[in-house]
Amino acid sequence: MFITRIPLRISLFGGGSDLREFLEHFPGAVFSFAINKYIHIVTNHQYRETFLLHYSDIEETENVKNIKHPLFKEVFKKFNINAGIEVASFADIPSNGSGLGSSSAFTSALVKTVMFYKGESVGQYESAFHAADIEINKVGSNIGMQDHFGCSIGGAKIIRFSLDQKPEVQSFKIENLQQKMVEESFFLVDSGIRRSASDVLKKQHEKNNIDQYLDIQMKLVDLVLPGANAFMQGNLEVVSEILNESWRLKSKLTKKTTSAAILDICSEGLKQGALSCKLLGAGGGGFILFTSRKGDKENLKNFFNKKGLKTLDLKIDSEGLILLNNPFK
Repeated sequence: MFITRIPLRISLFGGGSDLREFLEHFPGAVFSFAINKYIHIVTNHQYRETFLLHYSDIEETENVKNIKHPLFKEVFKKFNINAGIEVASFADIPSNGSGLGSSSAFTSALVKTVMFYKGESVGQYESAFHAADIEINKVGSNIGMQDHFGCSIGGAKIIRFSLDQKPEVQSFKIENLQQKMVEESFFLVDSGIRRSASDVLKKQHEKNNIDQYLDIQMKLVDLVLPGANAFMQGNLEVVSEILNESWRLKSKLTKKTTSAAILDICSEGLKQGALSCKLLGAGGGGFILFTSRKGDKENLKNFFNKKGLKTLDLKIDSEGLILLNNPFK
């Protein structure tokens, strides 16, 4: 039995520029960092010649073609995994529509898991690349590649995308300055609303909106480098200003990006002293990121908790996708 672990991620700047519809016109870039919220995958050989899968459901079948979960099915098919395997996944945060990259994190971790199960080693970048190919080209999810790399490779990084080349990852060394800023001033609020990222992203670039879509995405990409620089300098005020501008632009993409309930949460947080508010992921629901001055954070969290909304503190994860134990040594 062995365990793989992968962090979820916070995408700060440039989200959406990793989609084919944008890359057909312009190169994209995203700045994100991995966080201390994880998905664990536990894998074991089993006596029976079946696939036994534990997630939000339980499946057992002798034939890979009969697996209902599309990601399990396509990963097993791609890497020729035979029956006689048991896999269970555990998530710190419910994965459906969280905005934290959980689907892509799961797929990337599953790739590393099955390759190790076969006795082959695969790195973080390769796991992410294979996972993106499976999720986009085999399963048909209408998503980009940023989450696979943002979760698999730990720490903070700029990920650059082009249509015909593999993504380029520029990683930054995380020191106490950035870690302290995140711990003292960043927190998440769970909106309680869940949505399909694929559905939201599809709406954002329908042909009748293509000119507006491209214009907004170009402006979002232009925020990546100044946002990354401010983050690495620990400049909370500038990071917050750029986050607010990013959220303002993103809200224009489609009505599905936001809702009255989400706008209310953001508005209330800002009135209570938050510096910035940004809905994470494709939009429509999931977690909302707030930044605040150090002395205001606990008051803000208490305010949301009293309203029945869960809040989460954050740390930067620097390890990324790893194998926690190797029973075959």
